Amino acid sequence: AKACIETYHMSLQRGYKSLYNATIVVRFVGTSAGSTTSRLLMRSICRQLSRVYDKRETIPDDYAELVQYFKVCLFTWGTIHRPIVIFLDSLDHLSNDDNGLKLTWLPMKNLPHTLKLVVTTQPLTGERGEDLVCLRMIQAAMSKGSDASDATFIHVKPLELHEGQEMLDSW
Repeated sequence: AKACIETYHMSLQRGYKSLYNATIVVRFVGTSAGSTTSRLLMRSICRQLSRVYDKRETIPDDYAELVQYFKVCLFTWGTIHRPIVIFLDSLDHLSNDDNGLKLTWLPMKNLPHTLKLVVTTQPLTGERGEDLVCLRMIQAAMSKGSDASDATFIHVKPLELHEGQEMLDSW
């Protein structure tokens, strides 16, 4: 949650000030049954966007068709006056059903100006030394034929106890 808040504030500082009418989609991956797999996550986001943008289309069940439909939703439904901003917190908590952890379902490059995507994940290795693949997949996808720099990636340190209280007090 801290990462989402911090990256939201950074995005505002970097010039994304037209978020007033934006459609904000927030998912804390792995915290509910609807956010444990890439399939369920995409369906959930598509449902939310279809309600906001008044689309009455059937969301595909077939995984390959769902991935394409998800990309259509993200790339074509947002407008200059109503962009889409998606926060996906803890992508590393996805199950690997349908190879969800490879993140091939998630568009990360050549996004339209009507779409902002903010994701968080654990570093390359976990606390017990296990290999965590999400960050590596994101880095690989962003670096292929891209001018993405280290500025694209922001390391967010763990929340200090006093910071939590300060955040609550500021509300």
